[in-house]
Amino acid sequence: MKSVKTFLYVSVKNLCLNYLRDTKEKSTSDAELLEKIEGSFDNMIIEEESVRMINSAINKLPAQSSKIMKLTIEGVKNMEIAEILGISVNSVKTLKYNALKTLKVALKDYYFLFLFF
Repeated sequence: MKSVKTFLYVSVKNLCLNYLRDTKEKSTSDAELLEKIEGSFDNMIIEEESVRMINSAINKLPAQSSKIMKLTIEGVKNMEIAEILGISVNSVKTLKYNALKTLKVALKDYYFLFLFF
């Protein structure tokens, strides 16, 4: 009878230790998951704020330069932009170059945000 009692005691003790070990691992992985979610959320906020600032700076450019930069962001090539706007490819290149210079100056204080991209 004593050996059965000892066996049950040891079995219950081991089951309890296993349970504690397993829940500890799970809580650690939950904490890691929460950390990743918070990091993703922070990155998403930074990205949204950066896009808002870039769009705001682009909207302050002259109309033609603004259109060119918006089309460039959409991935449209210089030749296609020239056809859409009815201007020469060299004009597109010049206006884009000047717009980029202006944007660099306008966004220089926020350069650190763009490092996250």
